[in-house]
Amino acid sequence: MNLGDSGQFFSIITVLLILPLVALSITFGESMRGHGSDIGEQVRLTSSYYHYHSLNEDLVRTSNKVGRRSLLSAITEVVDEGEGLNSSEETLQELFVNGTVDGESHPLMNRSGVDEWVESIERISSERGYEVSLERDQPEVKMTEPFVVSFPFEYSFGMKDKDGMFRLEKEKTAPTKVNIEGLEDPIVALGTGGMYSLTVESCGFEYTVKELARGEGSNSWASGEAIVVEEELPDIEEEEKVLVTGNEELEEEINSFAGAVLGFDVDGSDINVPYVVDEEVDLDSFENGNRVVVEGDLGEAWEVENLYRMWRNSCYMGSGNAPSFMQRLEYELYGSDYGINVLVNKGELEEAGVDVEDRPNPAHIYFSDEDVEKCRVKGMPDSFAVDAEDSTGIVSQSLKFNCE
Repeated sequence: MNLGDSGQFFSIITVLLILPLVALSITFGESMRGHGSDIGEQVRLTSSYYHYHSLNEDLVRTSNKVGRRSLLSAITEVVDEGEGLNSSEETLQELFVNGTVDGESHPLMNRSGVDEWVESIERISSERGYEVSLERDQPEVKMTEPFVVSFPFEYSFGMKDKDGMFRLEKEKTAPTKVNIEGLEDPIVALGTGGMYSLTVESCGFEYTVKELARGEGSNSWASGEAIVVEEELPDIEEEEKVLVTGNEELEEEINSFAGAVLGFDVDGSDINVPYVVDEEVDLDSFENGNRVVVEGDLGEAWEVENLYRMWRNSCYMGSGNAPSFMQRLEYELYGSDYGINVLVNKGELEEAGVDVEDRPNPAHIYFSDEDVEKCRVKGMPDSFAVDAEDSTGIVSQSLKFNCE
């Protein structure tokens, strides 16, 4: 083979080697262009999916924020006007949807109701290339629990890409439950002419008074802090305590206490203080330091610690005989299924410059014009009273005295 033939041979070989590379390059390029398009669509769809679900989550969060601002605005309206709302439901609906009261923007809302949020998400979504539509029913504002105001509404939510790549739709209910704890009680604010206020805080316990022992007893009644003794007496001021024991060796010490709850039989003629004998008494049911009433003549021992705490701390408990928070916005003082009850501390009213009246302590009774018979309660301060019918259900009949 001569030199010319060799050159031609190598040229052919080179072409044969290059052609597959060129073909592969062209095929790979076209393949990547298609794949790149698929990736773009996937990124767009994923982004749309997250945007869609983000809007749903924002609707729930925004509804709760607007709901709480609506309650704050309604309270402010009541306090500023010095009278209850005509309809708390209608006012709260208007605040929630439009951020207004009787068509006028409320300072705390600045017209930022749910509809304002809907308009903003439609605008923002449009800027991102989405068409969003949200249609809702009128919210049905109501109490669903003693400490919860609900703003539920049905809504349909749709979103589609402007290029027609996808469309998502959903029909759902926005729960929007707003806890009223931390809000001002309208009854107290209106009842004191704005001179004194209470913030709604749950007491956190289930009962106010509880019977802990029942048996035979005598010597009227007494109250004091429980001291549970199984063996030896500690060094205490006994006259301020109620002895709770099953130790018969302490029988001679009983008269040193304000009263006694005993797990053994005694000769009543030797005891001068109120006592109850319950041979099956559960000592563990008594807690040291808790306030106890010994009703000797009735043979009953009651814990009244929670009632005292409720009065001292001005905390709230659910009560079907007291008005709900929405009723309180209207200054309606009768009971409801989701009512809340609080006890007025007359000492605090006096310190705030409010004229104090000799009326039962439950706030919705104290601030009402209803003529009621009142009763004092054993184990509570002298100024404390409930109505004789005990419409709030916070004490036992056994604990009432001096009704008038």
